Amino acid sequence: MIAYQAYGAMLGVRLSAGSLQTGDVDIAQFKNVSVAVQDSTPPVLDVPKEVDKSFRAVPHVSDGRRVTRCAAKGGLRVDFLTPHERNETSRTQKLPALNTDAQPLRSWIS
Repeated sequence: MIAYQAYGAMLGVRLSAGSLQTGDVDIAQFKNVSVAVQDSTPPVLDVPKEVDKSFRAVPHVSDGRRVTRCAAKGGLRVDFLTPHERNETSRTQKLPALNTDAQPLRSWIS
C-alpha cells in the first residue's frame, strides 16, 4: 500500500482516501534471505484461519498444485509475493520459511 500511495505524486494528482484502500493484504518475502538465515514460521496459511475460520487456500491459476493466496468469505484476500529475480522464471516460487508458495513480481525500479 505504501508504494500505491506514491503513485499520486508520480502522476501529479491527488488520490482520494478511498483509492488508497485495496481490500487485500500482501505478505512479501525475499526467498534467498529467508533461506540464508534459516528463517522458519508455522505454516502461514494457518494464521489467517485463526482470525477468520472462513479463510481458504486459493489454488494458483496456472498451477493448481500451488497456493499463493488465501481468501475469506467476506472478500478479504491475503497474497504471498516475492521479488522476481533476474535468473528466475515468472512461475510461482516456494517460500520455505513461510511453508507456502509466492507469486514473483517484477520490479519496475532497476
